[in-house]
Parts: sequence; C-alpha cells; structure tokens
Amino acid sequence: MEKQHLYVSKRARKPMDEVIEKMRSDIRIALKSPTSFEMSFDYADAARAHQTANDLLGRLMEEHLRIAETSHLAHAIPCRACRKEL
Repeated sequence: MEKQHLYVSKRARKPMDEVIEKMRSDIRIALKSPTSFEMSFDYADAARAHQTANDLLGRLMEEHLRIAETSHLAHAIPCRACRKEL
C-alpha cells in the first residue's frame, strides 16, 4: 500500500484497519478452473492498479511455491526413512 502510494488521503484521515478493508474490497480473485484463477485490483490510477496487481500476483506465487516446497519436504522425510528400511 505504501510502496505504490495507494489510498494516501484515506490513510491520512482514517484508521489503518478501514484502509486495509477498503483495499481488500478492491481486490477480486475468481477461480476459473481447479488450476487457474483471475485476479484484479480496482483503483483510480490504472498504472498503480496494474503494478499493485502484479505485486500481489508475485506474492501469491511465492506463497504457493513456499507451501508446495514445505509440503514436498514434509512428504519426503518419511519416504527417506522408508528407503533406509528397504
């Protein structure tokens, strides 16, 4: 929010909780299929909206990879133990 200078006037006069809630309501994520989704961010400045949407998408992808890696490691540990027994 600060990086892209979003909601500057709202941040100056409203509690941060309200500003965060406004941003949340401006973000839309729609599941298109089991493996794809569509994301948009509604903001008056199109360039900032585009950059913010890209930033959010990058963060989602990073989180997905972190979860996938953690899940893979959690499953890999018992498998290594099983291999030693064989």
